Amino acid sequence: MTRVSENSMSATVARSLDRTKSRIDDLRRKGAVLKEVTRPSEGPVRSVEALRVSTALLDNRQYLRNADHAMLALTTSDKALERLTGILQKAKEIAVSQSSDLHGADVRRGVVEEVVQMRHEALAVANARMGRRYVFAGRRSLTRPFGPDGAYQGDEGRIEVEVARGLSVPVNLHGREVFAPSPGDGGVFGTLDALARALVENDTRAVQAVLEPLDAEANRIITLRARVGSVADTVRKTGEGLKTDNVFKEERRGALVDADVARLFSDITRHQDVLEASYRSSRAALDQNLFDFIR
Repeated sequence: MTRVSENSMSATVARSLDRTKSRIDDLRRKGAVLKEVTRPSEGPVRSVEALRVSTALLDNRQYLRNADHAMLALTTSDKALERLTGILQKAKEIAVSQSSDLHGADVRRGVVEEVVQMRHEALAVANARMGRRYVFAGRRSLTRPFGPDGAYQGDEGRIEVEVARGLSVPVNLHGREVFAPSPGDGGVFGTLDALARALVENDTRAVQAVLEPLDAEANRIITLRARVGSVADTVRKTGEGLKTDNVFKEERRGALVDADVARLFSDITRHQDVLEASYRSSRAALDQNLFDFIR
């Protein structure tokens, strides 16, 4: 009977020590990663929700990268349109100053070169690039959209970027709508060519006739800039919303899986004290012999 009791006591002590050591190992594992839940089995419901939140965070981060790309494309387009607006305004100033009889043929021929240079600058804007891709080429973004004669070689495709779940925005303007809206419309290049030709021919009536097309072109570019600005504003607000949502999601994920550091290390210390006390008490119990019971 004595042997059985001693074996039983030893087994009980061993199980108690094993449980305490297992608990300490578990707490140390959590302390190493500062996570309350390190395995799905420790909290199935919390683990599933944490996974769902983490997936949403990954999606949001990709949407933010998409939004950054969209803003870059829209900003590049807006800067190009701003340059084009300046060119058209300067062309109108020249047309207004040369539309009366105050200046002679020599003066008009003298400003022709300036108009020609403005056309070259407009062509450079039309072939603007963002990296390796042409801004105004539609979906054929690797193809140079305009040749020296101003003929459009791109397409009318739209490039859309998804900046939030279910929200895609167009981030490009194709060259035809910017520089030559319709086959019968001279567009930017045709209007500048007409102005240069009128100045060479010293034809004040032809110069006056260019004023209205210049206004029409400038107004159309302003309208396109407003469209680009509206899309950029949508992207900007969407990005701000995603960042705010990410803050809340990070907090929620932390509440689900992150450990309370103070409580965690307090538990480790407490269980280590329990383990040491268990070692002492088990040693004292197992060191007893028959004479201890006879006393």
